[in-house]
Amino acid sequence: MGWVLEVDWLGRTFTFNEVQAEVVESFDLFVDSPRVRSITITDIYFPSDINLSDLIINRGYRLDTATARLILDGVTHLQGRVVSPVFSGADKPCQFTVTENEWEDTALFPSSFEVTLRVKVEEDESDVVGIERHNDAARALRPFLDIELWPSLADKDYGRTHQIVFGEPGAIGIRSPGSPAFFIDTVNSYLQIAGHEVESTTTTIWGPDASGDLALEASVPITHVQDGDGRWIAQADISGAATVDKTRVEDDWWVEWADGRAMPGGYGDVLELMLEASTLRFDRNWLRGAKEDLNARFALDGYIDEPVTPYEWIQDNLLSMLPMAPVVGKDGLYFVLWDPPSLTTVIDTMIEGPEVILDSDLQVADLEAVNEVRFEYRYRPDKNTTTAVAKVDSGTSAYSALSSQGKTSGRVISSNIVDKEGTAYACAHLWANLYAFPPIVLALKCDRTRYDNLRAGDIVAFTSQTLTLAAKLGMITAIARDGSPMLSVEISLFTDPIIRAI
Repeated sequence: MGWVLEVDWLGRTFTFNEVQAEVVESFDLFVDSPRVRSITITDIYFPSDINLSDLIINRGYRLDTATARLILDGVTHLQGRVVSPVFSGADKPCQFTVTENEWEDTALFPSSFEVTLRVKVEEDESDVVGIERHNDAARALRPFLDIELWPSLADKDYGRTHQIVFGEPGAIGIRSPGSPAFFIDTVNSYLQIAGHEVESTTTTIWGPDASGDLALEASVPITHVQDGDGRWIAQADISGAATVDKTRVEDDWWVEWADGRAMPGGYGDVLELMLEASTLRFDRNWLRGAKEDLNARFALDGYIDEPVTPYEWIQDNLLSMLPMAPVVGKDGLYFVLWDPPSLTTVIDTMIEGPEVILDSDLQVADLEAVNEVRFEYRYRPDKNTTTAVAKVDSGTSAYSALSSQGKTSGRVISSNIVDKEGTAYACAHLWANLYAFPPIVLALKCDRTRYDNLRAGDIVAFTSQTLTLAAKLGMITAIARDGSPMLSVEISLFTDPIIRAI
C-alpha cells in the first residue's frame, strides 16, 4: 500500500489513497537549519460535490488554508500546510504542495523581557493614579508611559532584559565577571542577578570600588522575590558591601557564580530550555534519550540578556560549537552528533542480499581536511572577549597527525557559553576527528518491512561480500520513503583507522 493523503478543509477530512510522493529524512553536518520538507502532489481528485473553482473564486474559500498529512502504514511521516494549489472545476484533477511550515520559530525568549512595562493611555489620562513617570524623557513619550516594576530602578537599567543564566559563568579559571547584574533597588542596594530562580544561595559581585576600579564582593546573599509583573527573580543584597561602592548605580555590575550555579547548564539542559521556549515541533522522546549523554559530555556557562528567537540562538550558540546537525523526522525536530569513536550502539545490521541491495558505488564525502582546530572560550562580558584557547593539532591528536599527511588547514571556533576546559577540548577534538577522515558514502535499497524502523542518525553494521566489508559501522545520513516496498537509504561508513577494530 502506498501513501495515504488526508486533507483537512471545509470542516471535513478528505482521504486520498495510493498517492505518489517521496518523503526524505536527512541531514548535513554543515547546515544548521532543519531541511524544510515540501512534497508536490499531482492528480488529486476531490469528490464530485467539491467544485474547486466555484468554492475558491466565487465563494471565497481558500484551499491554501488547509492542512494535510502523508501517512504510510498507519504512520504520519509529514504534516503541514497546503500551498500553491493549481485547480479547475468539479471532477477535474488538481495539484498542490504540502509544506512542513513549523520550522520558522516565531517565539521570543524571554517572553516577558523588560524590567519596565509600557502601556498606552489616552492624552486626558496622563495623570493616571499608580503610573509613576520615570523622568521628563518618559513624559515626552506620551501617550506611552512607563509603569515601573521596581520602585527605584537605576536610570540606565530601564528596559533591561530579565537575564537567563545557566551554569556557573565566571567561576572557572582566573576569577572574573560572568554575567550582568543591574540595580533594581538603588535605595536598598539590591541587584537583579537573574530573571528566574537560581540554585545558589550566595554569589560574588563585581562592581566599581570608590575609585571606579573593578573590584569583587564575595559571599553576597541571594534571595528570591517577585517583580511588579509577578515574575520570580533572583536578587543580591549588597547593602553591607565593604569593597564595592554601592552608590555608583550607573556603572556596570557583574556576577561571578563562584558559590554555585544559577540553573542547570548541561548542553542537554540548555537545548531543552530553548526548544521548549520555541514554537517548533520537536521530538521529545529523542531529547529525553539524548539529554543525559549531552549533559555528561558538554558543560555550558553563560547567559542571555536580550530577547532572542530560540532556534536562532540554538544555531548561533549550540550547533556552532559541535558537529551536530538538525533533522526533521516524523515526530519533529531532533539532532545528530557526528562522533564515530563514541558511536558504538548498533541499532540494526544490514547484510547485502535480497533485503539490502547496493544502489551506488562507494564515494568519498567531499570534505576538506583540517589538521588544526582552535576553540576559543571563557568569555569575559566586561571586556567582550574570550580569554582561553583549546588547540588540537598534530602534536596533541592522533587524528590531526594522520590527516596532516595531506593538505594542512585550520578551523577556529569561538563560544561565549563555554568556560570549562574539558568541554572546550572535547568540542575541538570532535571537529578534528570529523575533518581528519571523511566518511565513505554508499546508497542502498532496503526492504521497507524489515527496515522501516530506522531513521537518520542511526548506527548500522553493514556487511557486503561484493565490497569485502564485514560488519562495518556506519551512520544513516538519509532515508527516503516513496511508498514502494523498498526504502532508499544512504549510509556514511566510518573510515577512521584508529577505531576500525571496534
